[in-house]
Amino acid sequence: MEDVKASYSFGRELGRGQFGVTYLVTHKETKQQFACKSIATRRLVHKEDLEDIRREVQIIHHLTGYRNIVELKGAYEDKQSVNLVMELCAGGELFDRIIEKGQRLICVGRW
Repeated sequence: MEDVKASYSFGRELGRGQFGVTYLVTHKETKQQFACKSIATRRLVHKEDLEDIRREVQIIHHLTGYRNIVELKGAYEDKQSVNLVMELCAGGELFDRIIEKGQRLICVGRW
């Protein structure tokens, strides 16, 4: 098991979900910035939870290279967490953008 902190420096929190936290990380050698989804293994209480994470890694890895799909740079697992280092997508929360666009569509429809 490779420690993600050997290659990346952790910065500010970018977001939070049911199982983990996403951080801004910087590659120590190249200084490139990425997003790291850090999932605490203690929160994975059911066997299916860990299988879901592994399936997510497989899906993202399989889709890497496709247009408009976030690119997985690496997956790291240690005793405390599973860390998924991915391409950094700036510009805010996708969910918020969808809701905003949907509200504009509703408003346009009412005129």
